[in-house]
Amino acid sequence: SSGLQVFTASGPYTPTAGMTSCLAIVTGAGGGGGGCDSAGSSTGAGAGGGAGGTAIGRYTATQIGASQVVTIGAAGAAGAATGTTGGAGGDTTLGALATGGGGPGGTGVAATANQTLTVGVAGGTASGGLLNIPGGHGAPGWASGGGALISAGMGGQGGASFWGGGARSVIAVSTAEAGIAGTDYCSGGSCGANVDAAAGAAGVVGVAGAIMIVEFF
Repeated sequence: SSGLQVFTASGPYTPTAGMTSCLAIVTGAGGGGGGCDSAGSSTGAGAGGGAGGTAIGRYTATQIGASQVVTIGAAGAAGAATGTTGGAGGDTTLGALATGGGGPGGTGVAATANQTLTVGVAGGTASGGLLNIPGGHGAPGWASGGGALISAGMGGQGGASFWGGGARSVIAVSTAEAGIAGTDYCSGGSCGANVDAAAGAAGVVGVAGAIMIVEFF
């Protein structure tokens, strides 16, 4: 037989009585999307945040012991509308047994000349599992035109995690569009895009880490 424990907040993992071994899936938090500043007649778009990495391991009751400390990584902060880079997601750990590393924050864009391409970021790494899966990359943002030219920009999509896709991209045409929040565990937030707008556009926070433990009896 088997059972299940899921953690989306830090605390102790205490095995259910009779557990002989368990399969743990440990995923770090997603990074926040980058922000995008404005010079009033410029275009720009930041990169999406990287997703958290995932460690998948099977551990015996002896390895787990009476309990293990679960630490859930905090979501990466959003990049500001002044063009700052998003915050990195926090690491998620199952004691010293497994670590799902948090995803980096997406690159922000300062008020800039037109026609820009913002480089994307890698996802988080993982360790301690039988299988260690990197998080998905945060996609680059692009923008072109500006001023008297036809102009448009697309903010980078957030990275996809083991649990699902990242936050979708946003498209701006002669406006500023803030990033979109992710919904799947541990994924990255998307970034803002700004095209000929007086105000900048902020990115969005990533999604916090998670642990799922399948217990066997």
